[in-house]
Amino acid sequence: MSNLSDAYKRWKEHCRVVQSATIIVRNDTPEERTAYIKQLRADYKFFTQEIFPHYASAPTATFQVRDANKVKSDRNFFGVWEWPREHAKSVHADVILPTWLWINGELNGMVLVGKNETDACN
Repeated sequence: MSNLSDAYKRWKEHCRVVQSATIIVRNDTPEERTAYIKQLRADYKFFTQEIFPHYASAPTATFQVRDANKVKSDRNFFGVWEWPREHAKSVHADVILPTWLWINGELNGMVLVGKNETDACN
């Protein structure tokens, strides 16, 4: 049970760090806010760089945007991303893309599958 308790504590700390890194302070007019939200919903690259700057240490690549738009445009999308190592596949597939789909009203649940228990728990 302590492993589960420790994992939960690490998860809560991770959530705190992510939340503190993604606080956006803007003094927009209502019209500017509406336009900003519209751009976040429409533009995966903009969304990634605005909402996840702690993950987007490099510009979002064209192939990342292309693949995100493929998923968004097809509710029955089934595929495998074969991106090179160190190209943020897990971050995009597990965090950024699901969040983008959620804010677009395209996702209300998600199942992540790992190749083994060790990877799934890390």
